[in-house]
Amino acid sequence: MKIDRTRLLTVGRAVVVGILVGIVVSTFRWLVELILDQWRHVYHQLVVSPDKGFWLAGTIIAMIYLHSLLAKSLKGTLTLTGLVFHKLKDSWRGR
Repeated sequence: MKIDRTRLLTVGRAVVVGILVGIVVSTFRWLVELILDQWRHVYHQLVVSPDKGFWLAGTIIAMIYLHSLLAKSLKGTLTLTGLVFHKLKDSWRGR
């Protein structure tokens, strides 16, 4: 039985893509676990620490900073998605 070279390349590419996706998913899960561990530490410090105001203020400042960073990085994406949606809607209506 002769195996076609194109099929071997396709299978090889699929294996590489599968490995890369596995690495990305594993890294994402590891980062989520790491972030959750850090939040557990922060919340523990909020409860136990005699200087609760410092930890609370730091947590609020960190959340505001992360929110602004995320909003800044997604600013153009949301606009582009909205434009694409409206163009598709107009094309469905025949405009």
